[in-house]
Amino acid sequence: MRKIFLLPFIFSLTVPIQANEAAFYLVLGFSRNKVQGATHSSVAIPVASMDQCEAQGALAMTKNTNEVNLRYWCIEGIK
Repeated sequence: MRKIFLLPFIFSLTVPIQANEAAFYLVLGFSRNKVQGATHSSVAIPVASMDQCEAQGALAMTKNTNEVNLRYWCIEGIK
């Protein structure tokens, strides 16, 4: 019985450790009304680079400006 538990442990020691790759995310924050009790939501979208994040965030800021109050952030994370 101990051999069954020992084999996965030994295998995990022999597997090469992969370096964590950097990932970039465009975080969009939405709100509908500019008064108290407004609805708020946010979403994180993976993007290829920080430059693409800035470009897509700037593009999103130009859409539905009368209906939706929008903010964006570009963050770096780990895949």
